[in-house]
Order: sequence, then structure tokens, then C-alpha cells
Amino acid sequence: MESYGESVRPVRLVEDIIEKIDRLRNNIGEVVCTENPDREDWELDQCNDSVSDQTVAFHCAGERRPLPLWRKFAMEGLTRRLNMRPWGYLLVCFSGLITLAIAGVDPGHAGMIERMKAGGHILMMRHALAPGTGDPANFRIGDCSTQRNLDDRGRKQAKAIGDWLRSNGITSARVYSSQWCRCLETAKLLEMGSVEELPALNSFYEMTQNREPNLKALKTFMAQQPSGGVLIILVTHFVTISAVTNEAVSSGEGVLLELNKDAPYEIVGRLNFGN
Repeated sequence: MESYGESVRPVRLVEDIIEKIDRLRNNIGEVVCTENPDREDWELDQCNDSVSDQTVAFHCAGERRPLPLWRKFAMEGLTRRLNMRPWGYLLVCFSGLITLAIAGVDPGHAGMIERMKAGGHILMMRHALAPGTGDPANFRIGDCSTQRNLDDRGRKQAKAIGDWLRSNGITSARVYSSQWCRCLETAKLLEMGSVEELPALNSFYEMTQNREPNLKALKTFMAQQPSGGVLIILVTHFVTISAVTNEAVSSGEGVLLELNKDAPYEIVGRLNFGN
């Protein structure tokens, strides 16, 4: 192998990244590859890979099908030997990130998953898909027939979020919800534990007079939670999450907050739960 002085450091960095990719992808399952006999390029759907000292090899079985050029570039970048000049290591790192995307793993989620497992965090989550905006004029708390509710896609989305959490080792949490039916149903479909109504999570989209009282009560609730306690899930609305975190989340997305002793909370990042 050629010597490039300090290039040994990027070599080790790349090897660490590839090992992490290997561990992540080995959790996905068996190989499913397809083939077009008229072409040599190929694509990984769910492939186990192995790592040697200097080479990443992807082992596939079954059919093959044509690979889009950008994905082919990513695979070739990872399968090249690592005895290259330092600029080449940047290409390998970039290819590794693309490989994570192909595997359906968001590299930014790994750290947040570990944080949620460790406790001391709050996951603020917007309710799942519920067609429309606002609520009917005759809206009443406790009467779902007067509210905008989840549709079948929303129910499937809520269940999928719960499945995603469990598949990543998060099996239970303290779950609180707005009193709106679409939030309560989302919270229950997560199947992460019993659901408790928390009026401070209620929407103020149309009842703007409730904005400040709700937010004050919510921040007081959050400040009272132990910094080392189990994960807390708060199922609420766009306006509430936006007011607390300055994040504009879509239905079924969330924002992770870390509870601190010296300050009420610190924003960690957004989660789309694999969607």
C-alpha cells in the first residue's frame, strides 16, 4: 500500500464507517437482488455485506436488474480498495451515506434512537394523517363526530411509527396526548403504553386565546420531568410543536428534546420514523 503520511487516519475513519454500515445492513435481512442478463450492472435491495481489511464486498443471490447510475456509483465507491489518496476517502464516506439511504436507514437517526433508549428525553410528535385543516364549527372535545379525524392512511401511519420504534429497541414510554381525537387515536395506535390526556397539548390553531396558557402549562409540565427518566412521548399538533421547537413538522413526524437539569430542554433533532 502506498504511503501518504497522515492518510492512515482517514483509512481508519473509513473502516469505522464501513463497519457501522455493515452492522446496520446485517439487521435488514436476506438478500433480494434482481438481474437483467443483458447487463452487468446490479442493484442491492436488501443485501448482507462483509468487510475485509481493505475491501467491502456485497454478496447477493437471485435475479439482477439495472442499477440507476447514481446508485451504481455509490456501490462502486464502496467496493474499491481503500489504498487511495486522501481525496478518495471522501468519496468513500459519501458513498457510505448513500448506502445507508439505500438501506432505508437515516444516518441522523442512529444517535437519536440511542438517546431515546437511554431516557431523559421527550419526543414531541404530531398526530398522524388526518385530511383537511382545523376542525368543524361545531367542534367539541370528547365528541369525535365533531372533529377532523385520522383516515385509514393515518391509522396505518401511526401503527407503522410504533412498529419503527419497537424495531429500534424502544418498546415502551410514558405517553401523553392532546384531547383531540386524532391525537388520542394516534397515541393509542403507537402501542407504546397507556395514554394519558394532557390539556396543555391541546391545539390553539383556531382558539388563539389558549396559546399562552397552553404553552405555559406545557413548559411547566416539561420542567417537572426528571432528567433521567424514561422516554416521554407527547402527541400533539403542528402549532404546539412549532411554538416549542420552531420546527414545522408534517403529520406523523416528531422532534426529540433532551431534558436538562439547568434548563427545561434542549432540541436534539427531527424524526420521520423511517417514512
